[in-house]
Amino acid sequence: MDKWLDGQELARFSKNACEDVRLTFHKLGTGQNVDIRVWAKIRPSDDAPSIQTSLGLALDVKLLPDLRRAIDKAIVALDGEASDREFIIKVIHAGGDKA
Repeated sequence: MDKWLDGQELARFSKNACEDVRLTFHKLGTGQNVDIRVWAKIRPSDDAPSIQTSLGLALDVKLLPDLRRAIDKAIVALDGEASDREFIIKVIHAGGDKA
């Protein structure tokens, strides 16, 4: 991770017409964090400036594999079963395997 500069954007994707989600690298003392934050456009246009919102989370980069596993479980759980809450909970607690 030393190749990344403090405040450097790692990734971005559109949440909707007025908001983006941005992943940004930050050095905090000797630690390294990834900030996953919603940025809102001041007005709904492609070239409008954006402001950072308080929506999101910051994680130590060491927790990224845990976040990835959690997202993978959610993807497995939601694959055709998005309306069945009990099934989703069961899949998540089973480690992502459909039973």
